[in-house]
Amino acid sequence: MNMTQKAALSDGDRWRLEVAMKKAEEAKRDAELARAIVVEMIDKSSYREVARLTGLSTNTLQRWKREAGK
Repeated sequence: MNMTQKAALSDGDRWRLEVAMKKAEEAKRDAELARAIVVEMIDKSSYREVARLTGLSTNTLQRWKREAGK
């Protein structure tokens, strides 16, 4: 196939692609929600305590809080 030609997706491939894109969007929303929750936890506890509970490093927690503008 020539690099300038576009391949047509079959209905099955199109459906699988749409499902994969929806799952990726849901995962992104879940990650953003989890991040927001962790930032709120930091406001009520120490970095060390939140790090212990979440398994995240204190450096990551500090960066997330800074990026959240808090």
